[in-house]
Amino acid sequence: MRIFEIVTSEKLHDVFRGSNFGGIRTRRELLRNGLLKVATGYYTGHTIGMIMIELKLKTPSQNKLTKKGKEYLYLAFEDGADV
Repeated sequence: MRIFEIVTSEKLHDVFRGSNFGGIRTRRELLRNGLLKVATGYYTGHTIGMIMIELKLKTPSQNKLTKKGKEYLYLAFEDGADV
């Protein structure tokens, strides 16, 4: 399974619609960084947290990754920094 199968580019575009992170990073970089923060116990910020919940990568009630979130995070680093 590849990263684009877990979260399609279309779905990523849809959930990020209306958000503004300043354009410094790509959406996939923001998502990867947010997932890494959750996995290591750091706070992510409300907007990226809600995006991860909508994508079912993070649990809504606890600050933990779902199985899908863990798979995405692993593949994000396996596939390299450009995803």
